Amino acid sequence: LGGSSGIGRGTVELFASHGAKVISADVGPSRDPLPEGAVFQKCDVRVWQEVVDLFNKAFEQFNRVDIVCANAGITGKEDLMGDNLNEPRWDVIDINLKGVMSTVKAALYHFRRNKPQGGALVLTGSITSYLPAHIGGYQYAVSKHGVLGLMTTLKNYTPQINSRINMVAPYLTSIFSGR
Repeated sequence: LGGSSGIGRGTVELFASHGAKVISADVGPSRDPLPEGAVFQKCDVRVWQEVVDLFNKAFEQFNRVDIVCANAGITGKEDLMGDNLNEPRWDVIDINLKGVMSTVKAALYHFRRNKPQGGALVLTGSITSYLPAHIGGYQYAVSKHGVLGLMTTLKNYTPQINSRINMVAPYLTSIFSGR
């Protein structure tokens, strides 16, 4: 998920170059054509039914789900210190944390259905998962700390279903500069 740009797009290209059947899921398609072996599926990780539909489609099409990269993410600059009581927007939390949790739930469900059972989950955290936030705002920091917490909690459960979970923690990427 989050396969139309940045790290997600690079992951789609890498997996497809090795012959994997890849579904690139995102809220919108990439500006560039997908590599051979990859197809696009619209999915907004904030919408549970779209996540369910994506995984059901993958399972129906390929008879299994082996690798899931939970990569959808955004930054935001909400102002907790502002001199107002305007209702905050929660897009960053909804995408970066709740969306990852929805992706993980759907992935683990399908990993249990695989024959043989199992799969691999890769979550995209951030250097901010480990350090005080100076990039992306407070919601970004909270969300990426949450992704780290999710990974460290689930790593004790996933071996029971012959699965594994890991997290990558990139620093600034070109997506921050609009490239």
